Amino acid sequence: MAEVCTRCGGSLVARPGDGLCPHCRAPFREPDDTHPLARHETEPLPQAPVASMGFPQPTFDTDAADERELERLPRRVNNYELLEIIGRGGMGVVYRARHVLLERYVALKLVRRISSENDEALRFVAEAQVTGQIEHPNIVPVHEVGADERGRPYFVMKLVRGRSLGQILAALEKRDPATLRDFPLRRLLSIFCDVCQAVAFAHSKGVLHRDLKPGNVMVGDFGEVLLMDWGLAKKIGAREGASARPPNARRDSEVRTVRDHRHDTSVRFVAGTPEYMSPEQALGEPSALQPRSDVYSLGAMFFELLTYRPPHLDPDTTRLIARVTTEPVRFPPPNPHRPRVHKALRAIALKALALNPEERYRDALELMRDVRAFLEDRPVSVCPDTPLDRTARLFRRHGPLITTVAAAMLALSVGASLWFWQSREHKARLDEAERKELAQYREWEKEKKLRSQAEEAKRDEAQRRAAAEARALEERRANEEARRRELENLARAMPLYLHGIELLQRRQYEAAAKQLETVVAAQPPLALARLAHFACGEACEKKGSLQAALAHFQEADALARKFGDDHGRTGDPRALVRCGEISLRLAPDRETALQAALAFYRQAGDGDPQDPYAQLARAYVLILNARKMSDAEMERKKEGARAALELALKVIASGNPLWEAHLIAGSLYAGQELPGALSPDPARALQHFTLALDLEPNQPDALLGRAQVARKLGDRALALLDYANALRLRPHASEAWPALVELLLDTGRAEEALAAAATALERAPEERALLGLRTRALIELGRWPDALDAANEALQADPDSPALLVARAQAEAGQGRFEKAAGDLDRALQRDPERLDALQLRAGVRLRLGLAAEAEADFRRLLERAPTRSEFWRGLGDALNAQQRTAEALEAYLTYQDQQPADVGMRLRVARLLIARPEAPWFSPEKALLQAREAERLTAGGDPQAVALLAEILMAAGQEQEALQQIERAYTRFPTSIEVQQTREKLRSAKASRPKGK
Repeated sequence: MAEVCTRCGGSLVARPGDGLCPHCRAPFREPDDTHPLARHETEPLPQAPVASMGFPQPTFDTDAADERELERLPRRVNNYELLEIIGRGGMGVVYRARHVLLERYVALKLVRRISSENDEALRFVAEAQVTGQIEHPNIVPVHEVGADERGRPYFVMKLVRGRSLGQILAALEKRDPATLRDFPLRRLLSIFCDVCQAVAFAHSKGVLHRDLKPGNVMVGDFGEVLLMDWGLAKKIGAREGASARPPNARRDSEVRTVRDHRHDTSVRFVAGTPEYMSPEQALGEPSALQPRSDVYSLGAMFFELLTYRPPHLDPDTTRLIARVTTEPVRFPPPNPHRPRVHKALRAIALKALALNPEERYRDALELMRDVRAFLEDRPVSVCPDTPLDRTARLFRRHGPLITTVAAAMLALSVGASLWFWQSREHKARLDEAERKELAQYREWEKEKKLRSQAEEAKRDEAQRRAAAEARALEERRANEEARRRELENLARAMPLYLHGIELLQRRQYEAAAKQLETVVAAQPPLALARLAHFACGEACEKKGSLQAALAHFQEADALARKFGDDHGRTGDPRALVRCGEISLRLAPDRETALQAALAFYRQAGDGDPQDPYAQLARAYVLILNARKMSDAEMERKKEGARAALELALKVIASGNPLWEAHLIAGSLYAGQELPGALSPDPARALQHFTLALDLEPNQPDALLGRAQVARKLGDRALALLDYANALRLRPHASEAWPALVELLLDTGRAEEALAAAATALERAPEERALLGLRTRALIELGRWPDALDAANEALQADPDSPALLVARAQAEAGQGRFEKAAGDLDRALQRDPERLDALQLRAGVRLRLGLAAEAEADFRRLLERAPTRSEFWRGLGDALNAQQRTAEALEAYLTYQDQQPADVGMRLRVARLLIARPEAPWFSPEKALLQAREAERLTAGGDPQAVALLAEILMAAGQEQEALQQIERAYTRFPTSIEVQQTREKLRSAKASRPKGK
């Protein structure tokens, strides 16, 4: 049996595993039957015969099959057709229903089951009578009360389209943008005032609600506010279970309810929702319940409007009731996800939530007046204004006058300041003249001192020059010796280095890395050591040892920085660029990767401005900085993208093109780097990726980039080849596996797609996209049970994925389980209403279930979004035809035919409809004849159905002789065709039965 969340009113079909409501994330309490104050309204009530209420004696059958029968759709209850379940409660199920005579949509609440004591029928009808006799714009109206053929009572209410206040508050707590926009605090307070009016009206009729909470307040899509669920309502002052006369609306205007006439007990019990019930209600004191009890519940609801949580929360019912009865309410401290509450609103809430009933508001109207006063910027009775408050209110009401006075005072202040500034300026000019005279004197003294120092410096310079010449001679001798030793080391290490380069070119990366590490260990000349470190870094990178590659590239840069090369003593920009590329792949998270790569690229960009790798490094810096920018900084992002592209193209045009430059240009043109910053140019992107691969064959990033562009341009063969090569070189490129599998599926290679998905899942078992693609491959192979198992496995990892729900629905539909498929498609569309594939599949499933009207609605929604999709027009025609709306179906079929004129089957279908009913206004043998002749032309007379239908239409058009000749020719050509044989017999019989001479 479904349970209901006490906070938002949402249905809980199954107990959540984490103990939290899936709608509002409030704690879900386990009822504690051992506590004397924790008993709820589900305790047995006194027995009374249902027949005494005017209903037939029900059939008592509590088997689970009956409950499944209750919820099976479609079915009828008297004059109401049940369409769908929209809610469940402790006693009954609420359906969306349609009155078959009035064509009115209503909400019908039917008792879930009836015990042999008939108690639930009494309580159920009592709720209907209370709700029906309290007529107020903010209380849901009851249209009818009755019983079905098994004696189970029901009542009919207005159907409200909208959300409960509890669901709205749950969405506000999650910071849902649309809900935050549609429900600001002022609107929530206005809704609360409407609820107060409804409660005050019920109190004036002598009725307490006893279950006021956000989940029982419906807010309609057009602003309606309705107080729901009067199942716990009672007369003010009446004892629980006390007998009362049967209701008689003619006798008096007081609200009356059906009660048991055989029991009169005063045993205490708790009825209501603990988070919102008053202390006296939580203590089970029915005699103490007065309007101020409902005022406390209103205060709890008001508290949740302000803080998005009830006053007290505890998953344990016993502790929760103890807190309600003993602890004063306190407001939680504000935080970024919870709004700061105005002190007047805090005072209103705390007065309504006072533990002592005498300290609360007298009634709901008094509470509403204070809330209205706050909305109208008037003083609130429970929060006297301070002088500052009165001043602020005065400014809000008389702002223009106060502003004028302030402006006049400001003008006076500006005039005085101007006079003071002019006086200071005059004094400053005098001081400046004095400073200039003093400066001239000091300059003369300085020149005199400099002449003396210059003469002394000449003598010192002569001495230093002599010492420097002596040191230079010594250094030349030392350098010549070092050079001799370097040449000897070079002669030993160079063959080893060249062999390592040869292995690297042969793509024997493991052997190349070992050989080059041997070169480094031999301590060759520093220039060769730098080259060996760089080549070893390339070998390690290509064999997948990223950490080792990073270390070698850093060592190459350090050697270049220490001893200098052709670019001066600024390091090796090429090695630093490779360090940045590896950092982006090596860091554990995106932010760390960006910071590490930026450090390397900035260091490389500080080198020689003419060095191509330094220019590429500056381009990478621009790209990575732009990555960190938000959409609000799109103009700056575009400037960065353009500057990076200019640098890459400059390197390409320099006559010494680098594959990295083509990779940057291709990524920017393709929109893979900084999407939206530049207008995509797939053709140029493809050209640059190809040039990059010409310079550096089998470069994984270039292969992946070209594969994405080729896929967009429709070159699936090239995309498949590049994805396969990239994954061979870099098997852990997780973003490439789903694309490869999807391409294989798009090209009809489902078996290969399934194998690729299995390989990818071995490397990344939790990749959700791969789980969904595996399901799709199994569906295309027609392996429906396996597809269903795969979809269920994928949904365990991502239960709210619309794409996976659609995939499971396809698998279920393939096995003929259309009702389950429809349920999954409903869930998918709830999460993503814009999914056309889900809407299209649901329309087809509904047609298979016989729900033609619902299928029509789905097809019309599809056509609103894609009016040129011919299959949607065909589906709409099928839905209309299933409803016997042939004229409208013909219009839809003809629209489809305009888009797909070569569809022979559709022409035959239209022709049959045009001659199906001679009495119908659309009956037209002439138009049918045109359709049939066109179908025969399209098939070149090779379709027996088209030929037979043409003969039948000729007969209907009065061209008997031609019809008989046509069918005889068809019979000669297709003697085994059942349709031709049947049409031939039909036409010959029609001719034989016609009187002679006609």
